[in-house]
Amino acid sequence: MTRRERNETLKQALARAARTTFANVNSEEEEELTKLSTQRPDDLELIKDGSRSKVGAYRLASGRKVTLKYYYPTNIAKKIRNRIVGSHCKRSWIAAHGFAYLKIPTPQPLAVAEFHSLGLINSMSFLATDYIEGIQLRFLEQDRYKAIAPALKSALQTMAEHHVAHGDLKNTNIIVNSRNEIAFIDLDDTRFNLQGYTWKRARNYDQYRFQKNWRDNPIAASILNDCIA
Repeated sequence: MTRRERNETLKQALARAARTTFANVNSEEEEELTKLSTQRPDDLELIKDGSRSKVGAYRLASGRKVTLKYYYPTNIAKKIRNRIVGSHCKRSWIAAHGFAYLKIPTPQPLAVAEFHSLGLINSMSFLATDYIEGIQLRFLEQDRYKAIAPALKSALQTMAEHHVAHGDLKNTNIIVNSRNEIAFIDLDDTRFNLQGYTWKRARNYDQYRFQKNWRDNPIAASILNDCIA
């Protein structure tokens, strides 16, 4: 398959994702997630409690552990923009499907929902994914850097081959489990099939942001910087 053909099939996968609201769930989980999309559960185990989003872990009735993310646009301009060009939530949903198509590790997307006031403004958005066990790369022990470097390099090379920019490659947005497997999270700013100068600039920013993580950690820098060189 040529690069053009690969890019075309990727575009088709992203377009299909944009038309869906559920994936990888059974009927009971779909029903429960529909209810959760409209009301944040009281027993949500908060991971992030910000003004623009609330993120937490939750156990569905099926026993499946999921991550629930509620997005709250903070001003009228963002609410209108989200309605026109799509919210960060919907972009993250589509990006997760794109990553899955390219076999770039990320939590499996399960459900997305967007709510609007007066049919014009985005008042709230909801995203559910599988929960990923592990720790942020920021807190990884130094003796594990070499073990995860091949997987990181492979994933970042795949992004380069398909002109995919993550957009926020902080070491808090890469999760590492006990088997030294990685997963990328927070795909709100991810973009696909970039071309020309736009691609070069986006890739350079990903490289800059990734390598900035290790400015005060020469051991990590010596091992991990080459993953996105």
